[in-house]
Amino acid sequence: MENLKSNLKKIGNPDILLYAFKGRLVYLNCRSHVARFEQKERFKKYKTIILRLRGCPAIDLDGIDSLDEIVDIVEGRGQKIILSSIDPAIKNFLRTISRNYSRLEEAGMVFEKTSLALKYLGIPPDKL
Repeated sequence: MENLKSNLKKIGNPDILLYAFKGRLVYLNCRSHVARFEQKERFKKYKTIILRLRGCPAIDLDGIDSLDEIVDIVEGRGQKIILSSIDPAIKNFLRTISRNYSRLEEAGMVFEKTSLALKYLGIPPDKL
């Protein structure tokens, strides 16, 4: 299991968490990501969580199910969820299979780059 600190990035706003996936999101590791969102008290204090997938070169069906579960957990706590920096091939896969992705995309909560998501949230580029 990856070190949790390597997945988190501090930005210029204490209400926003940037969670970066590093490596493939597949059967072997996807449950550990879900468990972090289920059990970590520190995640509950944020108003918005950005899931950054730039470092995720591949995803399987279990990974998609886990991503959907994370979205459900975050939204279930009343937090805003944003997805960013997704590989185009993964986007197509998510559009086809994920039960949450198209809804988030239609709501404008999917961004090509994390910097655009942060700009949308009012975070200036110099705070990254």
